[in-house]
Amino acid sequence: MSFSEVSSPSNPEAVMTSLSTFAQANGWVEEHLIAAGSSILGEGVLTLSRGETVVTFRWDGSDTPQAIAMHHALAYPGAPTAQEQEEPWNFATDSGNGVSGSSLGSERRISRIGTGPFVRLTMFSGASDGYILCVLEYSIGKYRHFGFSDVLENKIGNWQGGGWVGGHIWPTGAAASNPNTSSGGVLIDGLNSTTERDRSTVHVRGLAGMNANQRFGYATNSSSDVASTDGAGELVVNINGGLRATYFDRSFQQFVPDPVAGVIQLTPAMLIAKQRGALNHQALGILPGVRMAQIRSFDPGAEVVVGADTWKFFPVVSKANVGGSNEESENMGLAYLKVV
Repeated sequence: MSFSEVSSPSNPEAVMTSLSTFAQANGWVEEHLIAAGSSILGEGVLTLSRGETVVTFRWDGSDTPQAIAMHHALAYPGAPTAQEQEEPWNFATDSGNGVSGSSLGSERRISRIGTGPFVRLTMFSGASDGYILCVLEYSIGKYRHFGFSDVLENKIGNWQGGGWVGGHIWPTGAAASNPNTSSGGVLIDGLNSTTERDRSTVHVRGLAGMNANQRFGYATNSSSDVASTDGAGELVVNINGGLRATYFDRSFQQFVPDPVAGVIQLTPAMLIAKQRGALNHQALGILPGVRMAQIRSFDPGAEVVVGADTWKFFPVVSKANVGGSNEESENMGLAYLKVV
């Protein structure tokens, strides 16, 4: 089961339960799942692991139930207590991104989705490739994307790692209607310049300029070095490229897709590590299972066969161009590989 759609999930807990079932069918281990009403800290918790990637979700905090927090670690602790299972920010190999405590409306998260019921949850995987990608239509025509993986596609070089965890934040106010806003970020994003703790993380070891204890990179734009440290206090490296700022297009997809003529541009998100304090760059690989796409010719959820593959298209946030403070991304979209 490498593709699944769940209609009308009632609340964040239903989304997480469906996600766990899907992930387990595609090679992931459920380390912990508890409902908010049964937990010690008052938040639901789901932890999944595969290889060296451990992702934890937390939802239904007492003050901000509109977001789902996300955490990234490299190993699940041995024999944790019940409370330790609910505190992923204290895992020894935590990336440093993912807020502690009950406030879930900051740092890496799936932002401002409300409490449900939602319209639809669509999930994708290439089981042998170790990735899980999710599209949540949280309100009619409005979307959030999130995902995690223990690999990159077409990994380049002999460095160690490759796992990643990415959520989706989007601003309010005038910036909400700008597809190129630097105040938002989707999956692994190359334009985001918000608080560094908001951003996606990639497990990397052994890159040029890294010491033996450094283990993480943070997604960032290319204008400055990140200053953050991971949960162990080690400096993180810069991860450039990613969605909305790929190394394959200088400007976003100028060609309108024409399925009749066979012109459908799908742009990979190549990740590039930038050495801190230097201009040295190293290609890492491609975000698996997803491409950037111009969706002027496609309705949300449309499926198109490109060669031997089927791709399913969605807006980054919503296919609209009203302006003002409306949450919209015009014709900027993402295409997901549908493996059945």
